[in-house]
Amino acid sequence: MNRIALILALALLAPAVAALEDPKQMGGLDATVEMSWSIAMPADMPPTLNVEATVYGFNTNDKQQVLYENTQPEAVITPSLRGDRYWEFDLGRPGPSTTVRFGTLTQLRTSYSGVQVDSPTLPLTDPDQTALNGTEFTRPNAEIAAKAAELAGNSSDELEVIAALTEWVHNSITYDKNYWPNTKTVSAAEVWRDRRGVCGHYAHLLIAMLLSRGIPARTVGGFVYSGEEWAPHAWVEAQTNDGWIEVDPTYNEVGILDASHLRFATGADYSQILEEITVRGPQYDPSGLVLQPHFSINVTDSRPFPALVDLRIDAPREVSAGERALVNATLTNLAGRDLVMPLDLNPSHELSTQDFANRLVRLRPGENRTVEWQLLIPADLASGYTYSFPVEVRTLGRGLEITLEAHSGRVIASPQARIAEVFGGPGAVSVKVTNTGNVPVTAIAQVTINGQSRGIPVALAPGDSRTLQVPVTGATRAIGAVSLELDGTFVDQKSFDVDVSALASPATSTPTEAAIVPPGVFNTDVLYLAAAVAVFVLGLGLLGILALSRRRAG
Repeated sequence: MNRIALILALALLAPAVAALEDPKQMGGLDATVEMSWSIAMPADMPPTLNVEATVYGFNTNDKQQVLYENTQPEAVITPSLRGDRYWEFDLGRPGPSTTVRFGTLTQLRTSYSGVQVDSPTLPLTDPDQTALNGTEFTRPNAEIAAKAAELAGNSSDELEVIAALTEWVHNSITYDKNYWPNTKTVSAAEVWRDRRGVCGHYAHLLIAMLLSRGIPARTVGGFVYSGEEWAPHAWVEAQTNDGWIEVDPTYNEVGILDASHLRFATGADYSQILEEITVRGPQYDPSGLVLQPHFSINVTDSRPFPALVDLRIDAPREVSAGERALVNATLTNLAGRDLVMPLDLNPSHELSTQDFANRLVRLRPGENRTVEWQLLIPADLASGYTYSFPVEVRTLGRGLEITLEAHSGRVIASPQARIAEVFGGPGAVSVKVTNTGNVPVTAIAQVTINGQSRGIPVALAPGDSRTLQVPVTGATRAIGAVSLELDGTFVDQKSFDVDVSALASPATSTPTEAAIVPPGVFNTDVLYLAAAVAVFVLGLGLLGILALSRRRAG
């Protein structure tokens, strides 16, 4: 028996173009997938040689259901240890100079919106041990590991770490179709170096970053709708304490994917997603046999996402030429479970931003979080005109649009300030405040830590940032919230739960602004000061009594 393993050359398939809605709005769909293959037999092939082919079939899991399947000719299904399904076709003895054809027809139903975790009790199987250590294409080098450590910070929240790494890969790699021919055999180190590629490259780099943080990961193969056409696609599965979750760095989705993801295979890396041709009979080298695949996908029904989140946008309606306009998008979790939601900024092409346009937001049940972007308004606007710049913000199942009205020749005062970051350090909580408007401001940071509150004024010039350090004594963790007040109006708020122990990562900051003491803990400095003031007041009182006595005596 001779066998040739063919790397699944899905990039060469003829994709079916379909007029579908935005995939980010598809929470579920029904689709019919027709796949066919042909093998041209060479003239020197022995007539008694038996040919067999093994190809992938779609499987049923908690996100995808096989409603119907058929093959031509009849084939046998064989499951793999990873849960994949193979169709094994016995093509008989086709003989020399002939072409043999075979195919499958599958009806699928997908929905990624109803679940977050796949098979929480599924252990790593023997073939997946490489998901712990990596392969030649997914093994992290020192630079990849260092970047992953920087992005993960001190977080022990797996979903938060996975989201941070995925967001970085999505925004830092340029999608380039010229990289299609070697999509399966490029290493993570090469992707790190080139910062370009297609889905397989995105997957290999993300897997390497996840492995460097101790998170097992592997590649998933299938199809996806890009918004323009159906195409072969690779994404990632990462194993958390609750099980495997699906992650797509190309489309910036974690846990909940859009329903156009049609899954059929897994591998430690993309090169392991294989098809095989086997020949039985006289000694013959099958390397000259070429397996030509084709596919067609027809969507028969699609369903929207349920109400996973509430989305709100806040931005100035009027801006001036050359100004940096602040756009805020707030997501509120309505799903009653942990979510990681994409948040994509799509501004008019005349506007630019130095921030990541596509973000991932980790949300606990009921939590709301705000993401901000600074958009640069063109400085060369003609005088006397009003310009309208549409700005769209989208997430799964939701999208909103606002319009920025820009003017030239006059500056519109726009006082704005935001809490850029809250983080812990040894014995202190640090609050970074930024002036995001175009005029100087004095904001009040209302900081509440472990039940104690204090207001701290901070003056900022346009574009400036200042970090306020708030010491905490007698506690190793600081839990609370920061509210920012501007001109009597609360403009921003962030909650926090940070490490302030001696082992916490130190933070660079301005001198101490205020001290907040946890309930039930005495601050000795405050105690000494209070005692000194009491002694001073008592002394003044005794002197006053003595003087009064002398006057009365005289």
